[in-house]
Amino acid sequence: MALRLIKSDRTIQALKKGTKRLSDGGGLYLLAFAKGDRHYWRFDYTHEGKRKTLSIGVYPETGLALAREKADQARSRVAGGEDPSQVRKQFKQVISDRVDAEKRAKRGEPVIGCFEEVARRWIEKQKDTWTEDYTHTVQRRLETHVFPTIGSHQLEAISPKLMLDVCRKAEDRGHVETANRLRKISSLVFRFAIAEDRKLRDPCAEISDALKKPVVVHHSAITKPDQIGKLLRAIDEYSGSFLVRSALQLLPHVMLRSSELRKAEWEEFDLDNKLWFVPALRMKGPKIKKLDKPPHFVPLTTQTVSILEELFALTGKTGVVFPSQGHKGRFMSENTLNKALTESPRV
Repeated sequence: MALRLIKSDRTIQALKKGTKRLSDGGGLYLLAFAKGDRHYWRFDYTHEGKRKTLSIGVYPETGLALAREKADQARSRVAGGEDPSQVRKQFKQVISDRVDAEKRAKRGEPVIGCFEEVARRWIEKQKDTWTEDYTHTVQRRLETHVFPTIGSHQLEAISPKLMLDVCRKAEDRGHVETANRLRKISSLVFRFAIAEDRKLRDPCAEISDALKKPVVVHHSAITKPDQIGKLLRAIDEYSGSFLVRSALQLLPHVMLRSSELRKAEWEEFDLDNKLWFVPALRMKGPKIKKLDKPPHFVPLTTQTVSILEELFALTGKTGVVFPSQGHKGRFMSENTLNKALTESPRV
C-alpha cells in the first residue's frame, strides 16, 4: 500500500482550481476546493466489512504532517478492531456530557443519569396517577433521606451495601417503617431505569432481609359513649384559634378524614340545601380510579351549617374554608389538628 504520495505542503499550495482530489495513499486524501479555497482531509477505511469515511480536518489549519498523524492513529484503531468514527462520537459525547453536567450544576440541577435525576423523572411520570399528598410524601422522603447520600451517584455505582447504609440511617433513628419505605421507593427508581434500558441491577432487592421489620401498630380509637362525650366537650372548650376549633367541631359531624376537611373549598358547599359535594379526587383511593367518579355527597346537620356560616364570614373571600395561617394560598397543615388533639391540655 503506497503511502506519503503528496511531496509537501507546497504541492497542496500549488493546486489549481478544478483539482478535485489529491491522494496521499493508504486511504488519506484531500478534497480540493470543496468550499471556496479551502481543502478538506478525508480518510477512507473498512470496518466489519463496511466502507466508511472519517473527516480528518481542514487545510491549512490541519497541515500535511498533522493529517498523516491522524490517519496513522485511525489505521491503528482499525487494525485493533475499533471503528474510528465511533470512537470519535464517544469522545464527543463525553465532552458534551461534561459540559452539560457543568451547566446543570450551575443551575442547581442533578447530573443526567444520577440517582436524583432518574428519581425526579420517575416522580414526574407517576404523579398524574398519584394524589398530591402522596407525591409530596415520596418526594420529601427522597430529598430528606436518600438524595443527600446517593443522589449524585450514577445508578451503576450504587451497591447493596451503600443502599443499606442509606436505609439504616433512618432505622438507627428509630424510623423502622421509614427505612423499609425508602428501600421500596428506591427500588422503584431502579426498576424505572432498568425499563429505560439501563444495564444494571436493583441493589434494593438484596437488602430486604437486612432491615428490621416494622411492628404493626393499631391506632387507638374512642369506642365508649362517655369518652366521646368528654372529647366533644373538650373540643367546644378548646382555647386555640377559631379556625382549628371549628375544624375540630366539624369532624364528628361530617365523618370524613381530616385531609378531606382541611382542603375544603367554599364552592363545594350548598348551605341552603345542607349539602357538601366532596370531589372524588380528594377521597381515599388510587387517583386513576377516581378521575371519572362523581363527588361524594355529605349531608350537613343544622349545627354544621351554623359553624360553616360563621367560618364563611372569616374565610369566605379566600375561597378556602381552612386557609393556612401565614401562608397565603395554602390549606391548613396536616399536623395542625393532630397537635390540637395531642398537645392541648383540654382536647
